[in-house]
Amino acid sequence: MQNNSEEMEFERSYVIDHKQCPKCAEEGRDTSEDNLAIYADGGEFCWAAHGIIKYSDTFKALKDAEKNTEPMDVGADFTLTTWERIEKNSNINPRGFRGLSKHTCDKYGVRHTFDSDGKVIMQYYPVTKKSEMSGIRWRDEEKRFYKIGEVGVNCDLFGFSSFYASKSNTVVIAAGEIDTLSMYQILSDYYKTKGFEVPVVCTTTGEGSYKQIQKHYNWFNEFEKIIVCPDQDEAGEKALHKLAKVLPHDKLYVMRLPKGINDINDGLTEGHSAKLLDLYFKASRYSPSGILGSDTLFHNLYTFENECVLTLPDFFSKMQHEYLAGGIIFPSLVNIVAPSGIGKSTILNEIIYHWINNEPYTVGILALESTDREFSKLLASRHLNRKLAGMDQESAEEFLNTQKEYNRELFFTESGDPRFYFMEELDGNIERIQELILTMILQCNCKVIVIDPLQDLFAGLDTKEEEVFLGWLKMIIKRYDLIIVCVNHIRKQDSKTDQTKMYTESEIMGSSTIIKSSFLTILLNRNKYLDKDDYRSNVTSVVISKNRNTGLTGPCPSLYYDRNTHRLHDLDDYKKEFPDLFGENSDYEGKE
Repeated sequence: MQNNSEEMEFERSYVIDHKQCPKCAEEGRDTSEDNLAIYADGGEFCWAAHGIIKYSDTFKALKDAEKNTEPMDVGADFTLTTWERIEKNSNINPRGFRGLSKHTCDKYGVRHTFDSDGKVIMQYYPVTKKSEMSGIRWRDEEKRFYKIGEVGVNCDLFGFSSFYASKSNTVVIAAGEIDTLSMYQILSDYYKTKGFEVPVVCTTTGEGSYKQIQKHYNWFNEFEKIIVCPDQDEAGEKALHKLAKVLPHDKLYVMRLPKGINDINDGLTEGHSAKLLDLYFKASRYSPSGILGSDTLFHNLYTFENECVLTLPDFFSKMQHEYLAGGIIFPSLVNIVAPSGIGKSTILNEIIYHWINNEPYTVGILALESTDREFSKLLASRHLNRKLAGMDQESAEEFLNTQKEYNRELFFTESGDPRFYFMEELDGNIERIQELILTMILQCNCKVIVIDPLQDLFAGLDTKEEEVFLGWLKMIIKRYDLIIVCVNHIRKQDSKTDQTKMYTESEIMGSSTIIKSSFLTILLNRNKYLDKDDYRSNVTSVVISKNRNTGLTGPCPSLYYDRNTHRLHDLDDYKKEFPDLFGENSDYEGKE
């Protein structure tokens, strides 16, 4: 038998079945075949003689919780039968626990179990996914959390299923389940004679989790006012700033708790409901502080964290290491500039392909010169090393069907989510485009946005309107810590001679603000008038004209396009590998 403390720990779960104990059976006992209790958390306990037969994950979780670890998954599969057993052995009525009412707990489907003295020892929170139960979170009397089934970021917010069709113009986000129940109760008591309810929700993954909020962006956007009630501590403040990045900024308000009230439930239990209600109505617009003390700067200077960078493909490796210190840093506005018809889309698509396959950041694409079908073919061509555009429809379909599973890797993550997003609707005005860009950022979690070309987006705008849009881009880049890459055209060149020399950034079409706003500007050029058999017709010159990170500018190693494989290479490296292809012009550097 195990010691009493282990038995007590084991008893914190609940029995879902009884079976014959294998150890009792070996001894010729347990003919009724019910000595072994099977617990919801996977544990097995013989109450006749042998104690713990299989250690439960709850037992391990509790031990870990005592060491101040994060809440643990108890590891059991969830079924509706599980919840039915909880309902049978629990009660909606909290009997005054934490100041909560039966009406409040009934609204959210929260259940309670009690010890012999009538004290709450477990409070169970149902978790839904698409309004169907998918799991359970529960907390014991020592505020330790456990879970069964699916309760993560892909689930509904706690309370969502009760309010998804709400007609309220306000929604409240609380720090956790107990604060959600408390805030709902305060508001419900106030509005009970007025005939409506204010939705109060929280994440099922902890206060600091913003991804679950992000997945409900469209629902939040239906409200006129979103009030966040963070806990009054450092963790609460950090959580607030994370939420601010994934919610409609113009609708966001903050309800600040006064000193002495650490959280909403404390306020409820200590008799401060009227004060909390007043603070609810006085919630102020969210406005992040833009002023930092030198102490903060000193701290940031000596916080040696790896700076997030976005790497480039191998054909840009020399430029990346010699000029960019390892990649493009966040946040940045990058301008790629090129004349018409020199193959900038080929280069850009190679870069995008690299990001999709090698970087953890989701990419959002506004390819204004391509339809979704055209872009898909271009990207798949690079993935499959076969140019689909040169094939008739029947051959292309036959080939794609043979490569379907391999091609799937390009478009889907291992979990089945999209690897990138493509903006399809491009006929709207600039405000509609801004809305779609924000949707990519806030709902699709895109950290890299590509606009190709920027000038198509500016069609019909005057210089002032262009400047306003670029100012907006700079603002969201900083606010959401993004990299936005804008592809730019230059003014029409007058002659073929112009094709043999590098232009300057001042020749970019549109407002001079494009140049001024840029963090990094890369100029590309190719002599497209040379004979196709002249290898120089496949060489692209590269110049960095602006670089706020390292300050290094000037000509960079040129690129070579292999027409047979449709792939790009560093010119010098390619010449070393295939010297016979370059003949007497092998000393050409592509930098004139």
